[in-house]
Amino acid sequence: MANLQVVRAEAKIPANQSTGLSVRAPEQLAKLAGQLIMKLRIRANQPPLELDQLKVAASVWADELHEAGCPPRLWDEMMRLAGDARPSKTQAFAVTLDQIIHAWKHYLLGHTWSIEEEAWYETDLLITYCGECKEGYIVHEEFIEMYGERLTRPVRNQCFCIINQRTRNSYHFRRFSAAFEIRHEAPYKASRDDVVSLDQFRPGDLFCNSEWDRHVDKYVLQGETPTLKALCERLRRFSRVARV
Repeated sequence: MANLQVVRAEAKIPANQSTGLSVRAPEQLAKLAGQLIMKLRIRANQPPLELDQLKVAASVWADELHEAGCPPRLWDEMMRLAGDARPSKTQAFAVTLDQIIHAWKHYLLGHTWSIEEEAWYETDLLITYCGECKEGYIVHEEFIEMYGERLTRPVRNQCFCIINQRTRNSYHFRRFSAAFEIRHEAPYKASRDDVVSLDQFRPGDLFCNSEWDRHVDKYVLQGETPTLKALCERLRRFSRVARV
Protein backbone atom coordinates (compact mmCIF):
# COMPACT_ATOMS: atom_id res chain seq x y z
CA MET A 1 0.00 0.00 0.00
CA ALA A 2 1.34 3.39 -0.94
CA ASN A 3 1.19 6.50 1.15
CA LEU A 4 -0.18 4.85 4.25
CA GLN A 5 -0.20 6.61 7.57
CA VAL A 6 -1.20 4.68 10.65
CA VAL A 7 -4.07 6.13 12.64
CA ARG A 8 -3.74 6.49 16.38
CA ALA A 9 -7.25 6.16 17.76
CA GLU A 10 -6.76 8.41 20.76
CA ALA A 11 -5.44 11.26 18.63
CA LYS A 12 -7.43 10.95 15.40
CA ILE A 13 -10.94 9.87 16.27
CA PRO A 14 -13.32 12.54 17.61
CA ALA A 15 -15.46 11.81 20.63
CA ASN A 16 -19.15 11.03 20.19
CA GLN A 17 -21.20 14.10 19.43
CA SER A 18 -24.87 13.76 20.29
CA THR A 19 -26.99 14.88 17.35
CA GLY A 20 -30.58 14.73 18.62
CA LEU A 21 -31.60 14.91 14.97
CA SER A 22 -33.80 11.87 14.49
CA VAL A 23 -37.50 12.33 13.84
CA ARG A 24 -38.13 8.61 14.35
CA ALA A 25 -39.72 7.39 17.56
CA PRO A 26 -37.30 5.65 19.95
CA GLU A 27 -39.34 2.47 19.53
CA GLN A 28 -38.68 2.48 15.78
CA LEU A 29 -34.94 2.89 16.26
CA ALA A 30 -34.92 0.19 18.93
CA LYS A 31 -36.69 -2.21 16.57
CA LEU A 32 -34.04 -1.66 13.92
CA ALA A 33 -31.29 -2.08 16.49
CA GLY A 34 -32.91 -5.31 17.67
CA GLN A 35 -32.81 -6.66 14.13
CA LEU A 36 -29.13 -5.75 13.92
CA ILE A 37 -28.37 -7.57 17.16
CA MET A 38 -30.16 -10.69 15.98
CA LYS A 39 -28.16 -10.70 12.73
CA LEU A 40 -24.91 -10.40 14.66
CA ARG A 41 -25.75 -13.28 16.96
CA ILE A 42 -26.80 -15.51 14.07
CA ARG A 43 -23.53 -14.79 12.23
CA ALA A 44 -21.54 -15.60 15.37
CA ASN A 45 -23.55 -18.80 15.96
CA GLN A 46 -24.75 -17.45 19.28
CA PRO A 47 -28.17 -18.30 20.75
CA PRO A 48 -30.83 -15.59 20.53
CA LEU A 49 -31.42 -13.35 23.52
CA GLU A 50 -34.54 -13.61 25.61
CA LEU A 51 -37.14 -11.06 24.52
CA ASP A 52 -36.67 -8.85 27.59
CA GLN A 53 -32.89 -8.92 27.18
CA LEU A 54 -33.20 -8.10 23.49
CA LYS A 55 -35.43 -5.11 24.21
CA VAL A 56 -32.98 -3.67 26.72
CA ALA A 57 -29.98 -4.26 24.46
CA ALA A 58 -31.79 -2.83 21.42
CA SER A 59 -32.68 0.34 23.30
CA VAL A 60 -29.05 0.85 24.34
CA TRP A 61 -27.74 0.14 20.85
CA ALA A 62 -30.24 2.51 19.23
CA ASP A 63 -29.30 5.33 21.61
CA GLU A 64 -25.57 4.83 21.10
CA LEU A 65 -25.74 4.57 17.31
CA HIS A 66 -27.95 7.63 17.14
CA GLU A 67 -25.62 9.56 19.44
CA ALA A 68 -22.71 8.62 17.19
CA GLY A 69 -24.59 10.15 14.25
CA CYS A 70 -24.87 6.98 12.17
CA PRO A 71 -28.05 6.81 10.03
CA PRO A 72 -30.03 3.55 10.38
CA ARG A 73 -29.61 2.87 6.66
CA LEU A 74 -25.87 2.40 7.25
CA TRP A 75 -26.04 0.23 10.36
CA ASP A 76 -25.73 -3.02 8.38
CA GLU A 77 -22.85 -1.63 6.35
CA MET A 78 -21.02 -0.52 9.49
CA MET A 79 -21.67 -3.94 11.03
CA ARG A 80 -19.96 -5.59 8.06
CA LEU A 81 -17.12 -3.08 8.14
CA ALA A 82 -16.62 -3.61 11.86
CA GLY A 83 -16.60 -7.36 11.30
CA ASP A 84 -13.80 -7.06 8.76
CA ALA A 85 -11.86 -4.31 10.53
CA ARG A 86 -10.69 -6.08 13.65
CA PRO A 87 -7.78 -8.29 14.68
CA SER A 88 -7.93 -11.85 13.39
CA LYS A 89 -7.93 -13.24 16.94
CA THR A 90 -11.35 -11.66 17.56
CA GLN A 91 -12.96 -12.75 14.28
CA ALA A 92 -14.69 -15.70 15.91
CA PHE A 93 -16.63 -13.47 18.29
CA ALA A 94 -19.72 -11.39 17.58
CA VAL A 95 -19.18 -7.79 16.57
CA THR A 96 -19.75 -5.40 19.47
CA LEU A 97 -21.52 -2.06 19.58
CA ASP A 98 -18.24 -0.28 20.33
CA GLN A 99 -16.63 -1.86 17.27
CA ILE A 100 -19.50 -0.70 15.04
CA ILE A 101 -19.24 2.86 16.33
CA HIS A 102 -15.47 2.73 15.97
CA ALA A 103 -15.83 1.63 12.35
CA TRP A 104 -18.35 4.43 11.73
CA LYS A 105 -15.90 7.07 12.97
CA HIS A 106 -13.17 5.73 10.72
CA TYR A 107 -15.62 5.63 7.81
CA LEU A 108 -16.37 9.33 8.32
CA LEU A 109 -12.66 10.08 8.29
CA GLY A 110 -12.11 8.07 5.13
CA HIS A 111 -9.75 5.57 6.72
CA THR A 112 -9.01 2.12 5.33
CA TRP A 113 -8.49 -1.08 7.29
CA SER A 114 -5.27 -2.93 6.51
CA ILE A 115 -5.68 -6.69 6.82
CA GLU A 116 -1.91 -7.18 6.79
CA GLU A 117 -1.17 -4.64 9.53
CA GLU A 118 -4.52 -5.08 11.33
CA ALA A 119 -4.83 -1.34 11.78
CA TRP A 120 -6.67 1.64 10.32
CA TYR A 121 -4.76 3.80 7.88
CA GLU A 122 -5.11 7.09 6.09
CA THR A 123 -4.80 6.48 2.36
CA ASP A 124 -4.78 8.62 -0.73
CA LEU A 125 -8.08 8.64 -2.58
CA LEU A 126 -7.98 6.71 -5.84
CA ILE A 127 -9.37 9.13 -8.43
CA THR A 128 -11.17 7.90 -11.54
CA TYR A 129 -10.78 10.44 -14.33
CA CYS A 130 -13.83 11.34 -16.38
CA GLY A 131 -12.11 10.90 -19.75
CA GLU A 132 -12.76 14.49 -20.81
CA CYS A 133 -9.76 15.88 -18.93
CA LYS A 134 -6.02 15.34 -19.02
CA GLU A 135 -5.22 13.44 -15.83
CA GLY A 136 -7.65 15.57 -13.85
CA TYR A 137 -6.99 18.94 -15.47
CA ILE A 138 -8.67 20.97 -18.20
CA VAL A 139 -6.06 22.82 -20.26
CA HIS A 140 -6.90 25.89 -22.32
CA GLU A 141 -5.08 28.91 -23.67
CA GLU A 142 -5.41 32.35 -22.13
CA PHE A 143 -4.66 35.58 -23.97
CA ILE A 144 -2.56 38.22 -22.18
CA GLU A 145 -1.18 41.62 -23.16
CA MET A 146 2.54 41.99 -22.50
CA TYR A 147 4.95 44.59 -23.83
CA GLY A 148 2.40 45.74 -26.35
CA GLU A 149 1.93 42.27 -27.73
CA ARG A 150 -0.93 39.82 -27.42
CA LEU A 151 0.42 36.52 -26.18
CA THR A 152 -1.08 33.20 -25.22
CA ARG A 153 -0.21 30.97 -22.30
CA PRO A 154 -1.54 27.55 -21.24
CA VAL A 155 -3.79 27.51 -18.17
CA ARG A 156 -4.67 24.36 -16.21
CA ASN A 157 -7.88 24.16 -14.18
CA GLN A 158 -8.73 21.20 -12.01
CA CYS A 159 -11.51 19.09 -13.50
CA PHE A 160 -14.77 18.65 -11.61
CA CYS A 161 -14.22 14.88 -11.60
CA ILE A 162 -11.40 15.36 -9.06
CA ILE A 163 -13.28 17.96 -7.01
CA ASN A 164 -16.40 15.80 -6.90
CA GLN A 165 -14.68 12.61 -5.73
CA ARG A 166 -12.39 14.36 -3.26
CA THR A 167 -15.23 16.36 -1.71
CA ARG A 168 -17.74 13.50 -1.47
CA ASN A 169 -15.17 11.38 0.34
CA SER A 170 -14.27 14.09 2.86
CA TYR A 171 -15.22 14.03 6.53
CA HIS A 172 -17.17 17.28 6.14
CA PHE A 173 -19.35 15.97 3.32
CA ARG A 174 -20.01 12.60 4.96
CA ARG A 175 -20.82 14.16 8.32
CA PHE A 176 -23.30 16.62 6.77
CA SER A 177 -24.88 13.86 4.69
CA ALA A 178 -25.31 11.66 7.76
CA ALA A 179 -26.93 14.45 9.77
CA PHE A 180 -29.26 15.28 6.88
CA GLU A 181 -30.28 11.65 6.48
CA ILE A 182 -31.02 11.22 10.17
CA ARG A 183 -33.14 14.36 10.19
CA HIS A 184 -34.96 13.87 6.87
CA GLU A 185 -34.87 10.05 6.61
CA ALA A 186 -33.45 10.17 3.09
CA PRO A 187 -29.90 10.24 1.69
CA TYR A 188 -28.63 13.71 0.84
CA LYS A 189 -28.57 14.37 -2.90
CA ALA A 190 -25.79 16.87 -3.34
CA SER A 191 -25.84 19.21 -6.31
CA ARG A 192 -22.82 20.37 -8.25
CA ASP A 193 -23.13 23.73 -6.44
CA ASP A 194 -23.00 21.92 -3.09
CA VAL A 195 -19.81 20.11 -4.03
CA VAL A 196 -18.09 23.19 -5.44
CA SER A 197 -19.12 25.35 -2.47
CA LEU A 198 -17.72 22.89 0.07
CA ASP A 199 -14.52 22.47 -1.91
CA GLN A 200 -13.97 26.23 -2.15
CA PHE A 201 -14.94 26.89 1.45
CA ARG A 202 -12.40 24.39 2.86
CA PRO A 203 -13.92 24.06 6.35
CA GLY A 204 -10.92 22.08 7.55
CA ASP A 205 -8.88 25.29 7.45
CA LEU A 206 -11.34 27.03 9.79
CA PHE A 207 -12.88 24.41 12.07
CA CYS A 208 -11.81 21.25 13.80
CA ASN A 209 -14.13 18.28 13.25
CA SER A 210 -16.05 18.77 16.51
CA GLU A 211 -16.72 22.43 15.62
CA TRP A 212 -17.93 21.39 12.17
CA ASP A 213 -20.21 18.82 13.83
CA ARG A 214 -21.80 21.48 16.03
CA HIS A 215 -22.38 23.84 13.10
CA VAL A 216 -23.86 21.04 10.99
CA ASP A 217 -26.22 19.77 13.70
CA LYS A 218 -27.42 23.27 14.58
CA TYR A 219 -28.08 24.07 10.93
CA VAL A 220 -29.78 20.78 10.06
CA LEU A 221 -32.12 21.10 13.05
CA GLN A 222 -33.64 24.26 11.59
CA GLY A 223 -36.95 24.16 9.79
CA GLU A 224 -35.61 24.94 6.32
CA THR A 225 -34.42 22.22 3.99
CA PRO A 226 -30.65 22.27 4.53
CA THR A 227 -28.12 22.35 1.72
CA LEU A 228 -24.36 22.23 1.85
CA LYS A 229 -24.07 25.34 -0.27
CA ALA A 230 -26.27 27.35 2.11
CA LEU A 231 -24.33 26.09 5.14
CA CYS A 232 -21.01 27.04 3.56
CA GLU A 233 -22.32 30.52 2.73
CA ARG A 234 -23.57 30.95 6.29
CA LEU A 235 -20.29 29.82 7.83
CA ARG A 236 -18.32 31.98 5.43
CA ARG A 237 -20.21 35.03 6.71
CA PHE A 238 -19.73 33.82 10.29
CA SER A 239 -15.97 33.47 9.81
CA ARG A 240 -15.73 36.96 8.31
CA VAL A 241 -17.56 38.50 11.26
CA ALA A 242 -15.38 36.55 13.70
CA ARG A 243 -12.24 38.01 12.11
CA VAL A 244 -13.48 41.63 12.39
